[in-house]
Amino acid sequence: MIEITPFVFSFRTYNENKKRNFLIPQLGNVNEQGITLSNELISYHDINSTTFFEGYLVISFSKYPILGKEISSWYISKNNCIILKSEMIKDIKLAFDLFATRNAVTTRVCGHCENTIDWDNHLDSQYQYCDECHSISDKHGLLFSNGEQFDICPETGYYDRLGKRKKYEYFIFNKKLYFRTTKYFGGDNLGIEFFHKNILKNCMFLIGVPGTLIQFYKANQGHHPDFTELAEANFASRCGELKEAADLYTKMQMRLPYFPALHYNLAIAYLQSNNEEMARRYFQKSLEGCSNYEPTLKVLRYLTQKERGSN
Repeated sequence: MIEITPFVFSFRTYNENKKRNFLIPQLGNVNEQGITLSNELISYHDINSTTFFEGYLVISFSKYPILGKEISSWYISKNNCIILKSEMIKDIKLAFDLFATRNAVTTRVCGHCENTIDWDNHLDSQYQYCDECHSISDKHGLLFSNGEQFDICPETGYYDRLGKRKKYEYFIFNKKLYFRTTKYFGGDNLGIEFFHKNILKNCMFLIGVPGTLIQFYKANQGHHPDFTELAEANFASRCGELKEAADLYTKMQMRLPYFPALHYNLAIAYLQSNNEEMARRYFQKSLEGCSNYEPTLKVLRYLTQKERGSN
C-alpha cells in the first residue's frame, strides 16, 4: 500500500469558461482533515468526488458544503464544484484519495496491489475497482492470476488485454511511397484491426507482412479462458457490427454475469451506434456488478454534462 504524508502545492482556480480567477498561484495542501486552499479548509465530508477533466481537477461538493469566503468566490454553483489546476495535479488526486480512504468507515482491499478502497458511498457489489492499479477484483481476491494486464485501451476505449502493438503500413507523401512502423500500447483489438487494414497493402510489396502476421497472431493467442471472444467482440464493435459484437459479449457475460467491463464494452458499442437508451441500460448493469467502476462512472458523468449543456 502506498503511504503518503501531507504536502504543499501551488494552484490556480478557474471559472466555468476556463478563465483564471487569479494571476499569481496560491498555496494549498492535502492533509488528514481535507484539502486546504489559500488557508481555507475543505473537509472530506463536504466533498462528493474529485475527477480529472481535460487537464483540470474538478472537486464536486455534496449538498450544502461549508466553504470559506475565498473558496466561495471560486465556487461554480451551476455544477456544484470548483476547478483546480496545478503542476502537481496527479499527486493532489492521489493524496486526496488516500487520505479520504483512511477516514472511511467501510473499506475493501484490492486483490492485486492491496490498496485500501473507500466503500462508504458505494453499494454492495460482486466486484471492486482499484483506482491505484486499475484492476478489477472480486470479494475473494484478484480475478486474474496469470499476470496479464487488462484495462481500458487508450487507443480504442474498450476494456481489453493490453500490450505493445506495432503497425506496419505504407503511405504516400509528395507522390512517393513510404513504409513506416508505428508503436502503440493498446488492446488485442488493435492488432486485429491493423491486420485487416494493412495486410493487403503489405502483401503488394512483402515488407511488413511478417510483422503484421505476428501482431495478428499475438492478438488471437493465449487469451484468458473467460475472455476468449473479447478481442473479436471489440473488433466487431469497432467495425459497426453491433449484432455480432452483442452476441460475443453475451457469451462472455454468461460465464461472468456481473463482470462490469463486459457490460461497459457493450454499452460503448451501443453508444457508438447512437443508441443511448441501450447504452445507459448496460452502463447501469456495469455498476450493479461493480458500483465503483470508474470507467463507467466517467462516461456517465460525460453524458450528464452533455445533456445539461444541450438543455
